[in-house]
Amino acid sequence: MDGEKHKELSLDVKVQVLPTNGLRIKLEPTSEQLKLMVKVADIVSIERFVAELEFRRWQKKGVSVKGKVFAQITQQCVITLEPVSSEVNEEIDRIFVPPGSKYLKPTFDDDGELVLDYDGRDEPELYEGTTLDAWEIAMEHFTLGIDPFPRAEGAELEELGLAEEVETEDEKISPFAALKDLYKPK
Repeated sequence: MDGEKHKELSLDVKVQVLPTNGLRIKLEPTSEQLKLMVKVADIVSIERFVAELEFRRWQKKGVSVKGKVFAQITQQCVITLEPVSSEVNEEIDRIFVPPGSKYLKPTFDDDGELVLDYDGRDEPELYEGTTLDAWEIAMEHFTLGIDPFPRAEGAELEELGLAEEVETEDEKISPFAALKDLYKPK
């Protein structure tokens, strides 16, 4: 979350003893948890939040976590500072494996180059111990889904006189042009 773990936003899932059909968890925060989430996410408010996660055994010792995070939030417009309503709608599809898992080893092609599948599933992530924190996973996806530069409808930089002037190739000014006035030959 923000580098520190908040006990109010923590729910440890014992992944070593998952049911055969998986474990479904629905997270709906209390008013106190919402206040903390607003602080962690650095937004104005959260009107609604729900996360649904399913923990399942993956291969022998790994864990698959699938689900979604949905929230209705209010942020400040980066231009006008007016409230801006938006939604966070993030899908979760992650794999966690314990230390020493063969799935943590990178895959190389015949030329010795690392193979990355940009369209495929993310590589498995390491977990240590016997639990995964459901709230931590949900909060990671929630904060990643928040628009970092929310704008009120119609808000433009020109309104504040901050729009950059567009220069043509011929009009480009050297970054050192201002220094020429400082240099006076003797």
